[in-house]
Amino acid sequence: MNKLARTAKGIGGFLMGSYLFVVFLMTPYYNWQYAKDHGFVAGFLVGAFIPTAKAVAWPYFVFLADRHPSETVAATKLIEYTDNKYDYAFQFPSDWKIQKPPDPSGRQGRSASWFRAPERAPT
Repeated sequence: MNKLARTAKGIGGFLMGSYLFVVFLMTPYYNWQYAKDHGFVAGFLVGAFIPTAKAVAWPYFVFLADRHPSETVAATKLIEYTDNKYDYAFQFPSDWKIQKPPDPSGRQGRSASWFRAPERAPT
């Protein structure tokens, strides 16, 4: 075998070994992601096939897959709360509701007077 063929074989072996090493790393990650999104039972029953196939095709999911946020995240509008007394503002999702601040004279005493805009995520 000439030197060029040995060099090509060495480079090919290095690339294949690197690819398989990344498959080895991505398989548990995609299994965890599948179990987290679909539940433990589905992850246990189907997790051996779909996430493993996804790990084998990792270059597509890392470099080419659509990385846009999901429709539910994109559909959530942001609302801005502005407090003119303290001159600050922040944004929060529109499905969150602003609650009244706690009563400073209540059982929490004076420590509750610093609350400006308590929020609660939808349940």
